[in-house]
Amino acid sequence: ILFLRPFVSRWPRAARSVPGWRQRLQAGRPGRRRGLEGRQRPHRLKLRRELFVETIAKDAYCCAQQGKRKTLQRRDLDNAIEAVDEFAFLEGTLD
Repeated sequence: ILFLRPFVSRWPRAARSVPGWRQRLQAGRPGRRRGLEGRQRPHRLKLRRELFVETIAKDAYCCAQQGKRKTLQRRDLDNAIEAVDEFAFLEGTLD
């Protein structure tokens, strides 16, 4: 007669269960689409930065043309920041 006894681990229950960080990793594992967006993110950030710099440069250039100059100066950037409401968060950064 063979007596089967239940398996008793020598490790406590916490050590046998899946760690919380692994559960979160498996639950939040990105699919193909989400992974593709993650790879495109640096490119999109670069495009947004270029658009921002281009926009503020155009506004500063308009301020320079009003002063009958073709080269941008720091005061042109200051004037562009003060003139356009979208750049209000930049006020005082060039001080």
